[in-house]
Order: sequence, then structure tokens, then C-alpha cells
Amino acid sequence: MPTARNLRHRCGTQGKEEEINRQLGKGGQLASYEITAVHTESSSTGSYHEHIAKVRCSDGSTWSRATVVKDIRTGRDSYYTYGGGRYADVIVRDCPMCSYSDYITTTPDSTTKNNLLELPRF
Repeated sequence: MPTARNLRHRCGTQGKEEEINRQLGKGGQLASYEITAVHTESSSTGSYHEHIAKVRCSDGSTWSRATVVKDIRTGRDSYYTYGGGRYADVIVRDCPMCSYSDYITTTPDSTTKNNLLELPRF
């Protein structure tokens, strides 16, 4: 079974996304990445709390929050975490503590061990 990574390497990504999608049998999503660590920054709103600034994935790649947000919103790529024996999808929502609208977090479930802010820092 072809993987997005193998097809990207074999086909190249420049102008080849339709071919990759056809071979993967997908309607646009190219890859799913497991986030294994996060880099945070302080909120600039006056109340101290953290926002994810960058993520590191299991394949060693590092992505900015802006890239993750864009990928999720466009359906290009998806991201998830694993912890406490459970997977959790990464989603984009408004920050619960300030008015920031490009906040990445995980879908709520029965464990906090797969939450982004519970992952190791880099």
C-alpha cells in the first residue's frame, strides 16, 4: 500500500498532489502526523497561559502552529497525539482563556495524557 511519504518522494510534491491523492484513494488529505513534543510560548494577553508555538512529530519533522492550523483547516494533513492508551485528534479552536482564534488542542476524551500541553517540551 503506498504511503503519502513514499508517494511524495517518488512523485515530488510540485504539481503532483492530484496524482498522490489518486494513488492513495483520498480526496485531498496527504498525511497524518503524530505529534510527540511541543514548544510553547506565553500568551500576550496579560493573563499568563501557554499557547503551542511549534510541534515535533514522530518522524522528526517540526512544524509551526500556523502550518498545523492551515493543514487542519484545509484538510491537507491531519495531526494526532497518543497517550494513556488513547489517540486524540488535534483540532483548531478559540483559546478558552483569551481571544486567540488559532489555538490548537486535542479532542476531549477520558485521559489528559494525550493532551498537547502534557507532551514533552522541546
